[in-house]
Order: sequence, then structure tokens, then C-alpha cells
Amino acid sequence: MRSAPLWAIADGDNFYVSCSRLFNPKLIGRPVVCLSSNDGVAISRSAESKQLGIAMGAPWHQIKHFEKSHGLIAVSSNFALFADISDRMMNVIAEFGKTIIYSIDESFLFIPSRGAGGTPTQFCQEIRKRVFQNVGIPIGVGIGETATLAKAAQQFAKKRPECNRVCDLSVAAQGSSAAVEALMDTIEVGDTWGVGRQHSARLKQYGIHTMLDLRRASPSWVRKQFSVVLEKTVLELNGISCINPGEVPANPQQVICSRAFGSPIMTEQELGEALSEYVSLAAVRLRAKRVKTNMLHIFITTSRFRTDEKQYSAGLSISMSTPTSDTMTLIGAALAGLRKIYKPGYRYSKAGVMLLDLQDEGQLQHNLFSPAVDSELMPTIDAINDRWGKGALRVASCGNADEQRWRMKQNRISPNFTTDFNELPVAWAR
Repeated sequence: MRSAPLWAIADGDNFYVSCSRLFNPKLIGRPVVCLSSNDGVAISRSAESKQLGIAMGAPWHQIKHFEKSHGLIAVSSNFALFADISDRMMNVIAEFGKTIIYSIDESFLFIPSRGAGGTPTQFCQEIRKRVFQNVGIPIGVGIGETATLAKAAQQFAKKRPECNRVCDLSVAAQGSSAAVEALMDTIEVGDTWGVGRQHSARLKQYGIHTMLDLRRASPSWVRKQFSVVLEKTVLELNGISCINPGEVPANPQQVICSRAFGSPIMTEQELGEALSEYVSLAAVRLRAKRVKTNMLHIFITTSRFRTDEKQYSAGLSISMSTPTSDTMTLIGAALAGLRKIYKPGYRYSKAGVMLLDLQDEGQLQHNLFSPAVDSELMPTIDAINDRWGKGALRVASCGNADEQRWRMKQNRISPNFTTDFNELPVAWAR
């Protein structure tokens, strides 16, 4: 009997589109795309949209004609709604065991040894049922002896209808390693988790075209020619786990928040408002992860696509005297930096902030001469915004939300059904 737990990864089907359908049943069964910031490109597609040949990242102006010809519906991204639905989905999945959240719509979990819960496939089908019942999001699950094999199984679960959205790629489920290899031979090497675009091109030069080819490659040769990371991928494809199931992923190395403006702006004040808001959003993420930053980087830029206009871009890294996650401190540093890099007379199209050199709150190296100055007000503000909605309390330098010309365009955005009391869905009885 198998003693070690299997890896599994659960992911929401066409997650952004599925979230948009939750409170708008008219979108079900229709070709739908969810658009990026400023309604630029498709970042999520329904199955019906994929059947039309709409590619991920397709510019809206190139696929807009499907509105008339095939009834395509486009919706703007509502990241506040998506994040809230993600939290609910992850909480349900966590009821089934230890999880590691991998992205907004993906979570690794560990399948226990066979017992009262039946087979791993039956166990994961129960997870699918519970998530759909409690949250309304359809999910799929891939299962394998390692994280990489689970990611491969995730792809098969999407492509093979007979899997019913759960694929167990373990040898125990497939009956033999030959059955597993037959499936791997259908996946291009570039679609293997852990293989980047550059590695994919080089691997093909050596005759490694499929996931199966990579599985059969010599780990030591891969390490010598490429990297130890890719060597681990080969080992994982052979069922040798290189990730401890009990470990929690390390804190991120950076937090980034940047946006393209809805309309070009020219004044330092407006750029300051945008940077203040981006810093506020990034600082909230720091506090949620219980980390602090030692360095803040800001940047501003004009649009490289507007070749008829003057071009300018600049950035500045600012070292903090002591690690911090305090919004006020970081905004003050960002605005001081902006004064150094801002040049009048340019039409700026984008700005952003990066928080670098992050440290865990419990492992800080303090400065004897510059004690920590993080305000105790921040946790209170976070709690109020969690309770009453994002932006209930905001820093004055962010400006008036109703007058922010730089705010990205979201002409097709859905209401914040789950995060704003004033936008709750209303049912009228006759």
C-alpha cells in the first residue's frame, strides 16, 4: 500500500471568466473573454471563446469583430472580486488537508493514503464537488508522485474529457510507467512545468521535443548543459520528488504594483497620486505576508507605442534606513524619489513601484541608530478596509478617486458583488 502522500494541484477553470459568470448567468454557455488592464488583451477565455480560435493575449481590437459574428462578450477584469472568490475557493480546498497556494487560481495539496476516502481520484472528485457547491467555481485536479507530475496531470485533466477534470498520473493509477510515458509523449517540452522559453528552444536543438524526451534525458547532462533547476525537473518527471511536501514556499523576493494609465498624464501631482496608490496596495501585500522591505524602486515612462511623441522613462531605487511595511513611510520615500526623476512636458502612460530585498518580520536585522518606525495605525487601517471594503480609508496623497484620470479603463467591469456592500446583487420579487 502506498505510504507517501501524492501531490495534487487544483485550479479553477478559466478562472476570471468563471468568476464573472457567478453573478451573471447570462454569460454561461456564451463565448466570453476577460480583458486585461485598460481592456487591452484577453487574459481569460471561456471554452466557447477558445473554440473560436481566440488566443491568450489576443488584443481586443483584433477579436472585437466576434461580437457581431459570434456573440462574443468581453468583460473587464475585476481583481477585487477575483481575489475574494480565490480566497473562498482556497479555504474550501484547505478543508481537505495541507495546501500550498501557488497562484490566484491554483493550489497544491497532498492526497492521503488510500483509506475511507476511497481512491485519490475519488478524493479529488469530492473536492471538485465541494468547491462548486460552496463557491460556484468549476475546478480540475492533477495528481502525481511529484509536483511536476501533478502539473503534467493537470494538463491531461483539461485536454481529456474521459478524465472528468481529474487525472491521476501516478503509476499506481495508470497501471505501468509505459502508460504514463505514452501520455508524456503528447506534451511539447516547452509546456513542461519548469521549462522556460529559452530552455525549450535549446532542448529542441538537442533533439528533446517532448516531455517524454526530457524525462529520458540524463539528469547530470541536463545539469551540465542547462541548470540544477532543470535537472530537478528531470528527476521529478521520473518520480523523484525534489520538493519536501512539508515545506512552505519561501517569501517572495519582491512585490510589484504597476499599471498603464487610462489616459496619459503630464503633471507631477497626478504621477504622485498614482504612485501613492500603488505603494498603498503593495504595502498591504507586505503586511499580509508578514515581511518588510529594505528597498523601494519607482519608475515612470511614456508610451513606446506613441512614436510621434517625445519619449522618456526613468527609475530610482531608494534604500530604507530600516526594513518597513509602513504605508506612510514608503509613500514619503516614493514622492521624494519622484521629485528627482520627474520631467515636465512629457505624456506619461505608466508608473509602478517595486518593493525589494524583503525580510521576514521575525528575522529582521535591526539598526541600532535607526529604530523601527512602523506606525501601529497600519493594522487598524487594514482591518477597517477588510471590513468595509478596499479604499474605505486611504492616504490623502492618493487623491480623489472620482478625479483620477490616470485610473485604468474598465468600461465593462462587473460590480464588486462580494466585497462592496453597496454593490450586493438585488433580487426583486413581484
